[in-house]
Amino acid sequence: MAKDKMSFKEYVKSFFTRNFLIMLLVFITANFANKLGTTPITTQSVALGIAGTLLGVLTSMQKVIQMCMRPFSGWIFDHLSEKKMLCIGYVATAVCYFVYGIAQNTAVFAIAKVLQGFSGGLLGGLAYSMLVKSLGMGGFGMAVAVISAISNVFVGYAPKISKSLFENQSFFIAFLVAAIVQLIPAVLCLFLKLEKKNEAENSDKKEAEKTKKRMGMKDYLKGISFAVLPICTLGLFANCTRDLFMTYTVQLGVEQGIDTTIGIAMAAVVTVWIGFVVGFLIDRINSDLVLVVSYCFLGASNLLYGLGSNLTMYNIAAICYQVGIASYWPALQATCFKVAGKSQAGVVSQTLYMFLDFVAIVFASLVGMMYDTLGIVNVYTVMGFVNLFAVVYFLVLKKVYLNKYMEKHAVEE
Repeated sequence: MAKDKMSFKEYVKSFFTRNFLIMLLVFITANFANKLGTTPITTQSVALGIAGTLLGVLTSMQKVIQMCMRPFSGWIFDHLSEKKMLCIGYVATAVCYFVYGIAQNTAVFAIAKVLQGFSGGLLGGLAYSMLVKSLGMGGFGMAVAVISAISNVFVGYAPKISKSLFENQSFFIAFLVAAIVQLIPAVLCLFLKLEKKNEAENSDKKEAEKTKKRMGMKDYLKGISFAVLPICTLGLFANCTRDLFMTYTVQLGVEQGIDTTIGIAMAAVVTVWIGFVVGFLIDRINSDLVLVVSYCFLGASNLLYGLGSNLTMYNIAAICYQVGIASYWPALQATCFKVAGKSQAGVVSQTLYMFLDFVAIVFASLVGMMYDTLGIVNVYTVMGFVNLFAVVYFLVLKKVYLNKYMEKHAVEE
């Protein structure tokens, strides 16, 4: 997919369009509703007397259902109606929260978990796909940065509001409010103005046939198999690092007698501004370069945690982690969209999120075994080299395959 060409003035103006403002509201309301709806779930399970083991089984079942739904929803999004698919996902999530609200026993709670997996699989990263479809790739990086920054300001209040509702009112009221808010993005999506899928039919016959061939099922499946999957595997490396950081960093500090939480708090400030820098670099320079640099930072973070022996090194490691983790996701998405084309935006996002689900399912047991066998310090060191290997993997993949693939399957967007 050729990168959208636009002047800097057009680049700035693209963030004041109707579609961008609608997508901004969609992300804010959807993320806010998600936090409202997920905050009470664990507390409700305790109130219902559900054992931790059973909750773990139900959660694993939810994630498996979610992972299996991803490819289907991505295909439907790309081939049928984008707006309808997104609306159905948000409505299904609202229904899920309502069922949680009326759950008075384990059976109904389990049904809600299944619905959560189903609705999560329908949605996943389709909002990002819609961002590409409605805005194009020219301003994707900065759009993600702006939306994330503004959305996070509002989302931060959601857990407190939800907690206040279920403590002072009831679980039903807390989930009902979440369900109602979740319907707002479903309505907003209907006002997006997208190009019609049959637009090519209005042009000459030759161009229409060319477009039809380009969008055919054979090419679509080739794109998934030979473009989307190879590059999406990069998400495995970064996702493992993210989960390692979130799960074991505090424990690492305990074992080493160093307070790692200081660096974590300091590094969190980095994410406030790094997203804007990354977004600009993705749009105006090259998403591939940002992706390589992000994995270098992730590798450096893990190596510093693994080989570090003092507070300063751990603080630098935390900052490296935040820079890497804030950079890799928008860069990976932008690179995947660039390789696969706008016509496969749905399956690109859903494949990326499918790898997220996969990591969530297998990571705990895998790293748990490494922790018992190698020790936490060595786990970080190993993951550091794994992320540096990801850099080599991507550069080789790009040189020997992706560049040739994009030349051969060039798509006009």
